[in-house]
Amino acid sequence: AVALPGFSGLVKVKLNATPGTVNAFTKLEVAMDGTANAATGTSTHVIFAEALESGAANELIVARLLQPYAQ
Repeated sequence: AVALPGFSGLVKVKLNATPGTVNAFTKLEVAMDGTANAATGTSTHVIFAEALESGAANELIVARLLQPYAQ
Protein backbone atom coordinates (compact mmCIF):
# COMPACT_ATOMS: atom_id res chain seq x y z
CA ALA A 1 0.00 0.00 0.00
CA VAL A 2 1.11 3.52 -0.72
CA ALA A 3 0.07 6.58 1.27
CA LEU A 4 -0.37 9.74 -0.76
CA PRO A 5 -0.94 12.75 1.51
CA GLY A 6 -3.87 14.86 0.34
CA PHE A 7 -5.15 12.24 -2.15
CA SER A 8 -8.70 11.12 -1.38
CA GLY A 9 -8.63 8.06 -3.64
CA LEU A 10 -11.44 9.48 -5.79
CA VAL A 11 -10.85 9.50 -9.54
CA LYS A 12 -12.78 9.97 -12.77
CA VAL A 13 -13.29 6.69 -14.64
CA LYS A 14 -14.49 6.39 -18.25
CA LEU A 15 -17.18 3.77 -18.77
CA ASN A 16 -17.08 1.40 -21.73
CA ALA A 17 -19.49 1.70 -24.68
CA THR A 18 -21.39 -1.26 -23.15
CA PRO A 19 -20.63 -1.00 -19.42
CA GLY A 20 -23.60 -2.91 -18.03
CA THR A 21 -25.62 -1.41 -15.18
CA VAL A 22 -23.48 1.03 -13.21
CA ASN A 23 -24.98 2.54 -10.06
CA ALA A 24 -23.41 3.90 -6.88
CA PHE A 25 -21.33 1.20 -5.13
CA THR A 26 -21.09 -1.00 -8.26
CA LYS A 27 -17.68 -2.65 -8.44
CA LEU A 28 -15.86 -1.84 -11.68
CA GLU A 29 -13.59 -4.07 -13.74
CA VAL A 30 -11.05 -3.17 -16.40
CA ALA A 31 -12.23 -3.65 -19.99
CA MET A 32 -9.88 -4.63 -22.84
CA ASP A 33 -9.66 -1.01 -24.07
CA GLY A 34 -8.80 0.43 -20.63
CA THR A 35 -12.29 1.68 -19.84
CA ALA A 36 -14.50 0.29 -17.07
CA ASN A 37 -17.44 -2.13 -16.97
CA ALA A 38 -19.73 -3.16 -14.15
CA ALA A 39 -18.25 -6.29 -12.58
CA THR A 40 -20.33 -9.28 -13.59
CA GLY A 41 -19.11 -11.90 -11.16
CA THR A 42 -18.76 -14.39 -14.00
CA SER A 43 -15.30 -13.58 -15.34
CA THR A 44 -11.73 -13.34 -14.17
CA HIS A 45 -11.31 -9.63 -14.87
CA VAL A 46 -9.57 -7.31 -12.44
CA ILE A 47 -11.73 -5.24 -10.08
CA PHE A 48 -10.06 -1.86 -9.51
CA ALA A 49 -12.68 0.66 -8.37
CA GLU A 50 -16.13 1.21 -6.89
CA ALA A 51 -18.53 3.65 -8.58
CA LEU A 52 -19.78 6.50 -6.42
CA GLU A 53 -22.46 7.55 -8.90
CA SER A 54 -24.46 5.96 -11.66
CA GLY A 55 -23.39 6.28 -15.27
CA ALA A 56 -24.07 5.18 -18.84
CA ALA A 57 -22.02 4.33 -21.91
CA ASN A 58 -18.87 6.42 -22.47
CA GLU A 59 -19.51 8.69 -19.48
CA LEU A 60 -16.91 9.83 -16.97
CA ILE A 61 -17.99 9.00 -13.43
CA VAL A 62 -16.45 9.46 -9.99
CA ALA A 63 -15.13 6.25 -8.47
CA ARG A 64 -13.14 5.19 -5.41
CA LEU A 65 -9.95 3.31 -6.17
CA LEU A 66 -9.63 -0.14 -4.61
CA GLN A 67 -6.64 -2.41 -4.30
CA PRO A 68 -6.95 -4.39 -7.56
CA TYR A 69 -8.03 -8.01 -7.23
CA ALA A 70 -9.12 -10.78 -9.57
CA GLN A 71 -12.78 -11.66 -9.30
